[in-house]
Amino acid sequence: MFFLLAINIYQLLNNSRLKQKNLKIQEEIVRIDKQINATSIKADVSSSKNIISHSKIISKDIFKVFKGLRLLVLVPEISCSSCLKYEIPEIKKLQEKYSELISFFVIGNRNSFLESYNLGFKYKILPIEGVFSTDIYIPNPAVLLINDSGDIFLEYVAEVGNEERSSEFYRKIDLFISSTIVNN
Repeated sequence: MFFLLAINIYQLLNNSRLKQKNLKIQEEIVRIDKQINATSIKADVSSSKNIISHSKIISKDIFKVFKGLRLLVLVPEISCSSCLKYEIPEIKKLQEKYSELISFFVIGNRNSFLESYNLGFKYKILPIEGVFSTDIYIPNPAVLLINDSGDIFLEYVAEVGNEERSSEFYRKIDLFISSTIVNN
């Protein structure tokens, strides 16, 4: 009986620490949002539909790659070429600076469409099903800030012709990583 009580207390404390850690991450994202919005034109860098953040990452293939806070790049095999043309250079810049924190995945069965972009880094292919806890369709490249529990703190899905929004997102995520993850 005492053993079960001790396990329950441990789990409660552990859950409390995890909630506090997640709250700190969310507070830092809000702080960076305010900082960016105060110094630049206001571009909405959150997904207009916010469809992804209501889900959770569940793919075991993703969790084999990392532990802790991670930037997850998901590129569907049917991504629009104009989105890729703008997003890939931005992703490459982040990859060069923070390669240990970024995981790049192609969702689908083929990757030949990426050959012309000279990525210069490795990526893995994921099946279309089983990435998220809910049924989600990602039409264009998506970048997610997640933890090793699959919680999504920040999401971005590329939009055709919205390079301003894209630039603001990558600026925001670079600032977040450099001030929160790299400096801690």
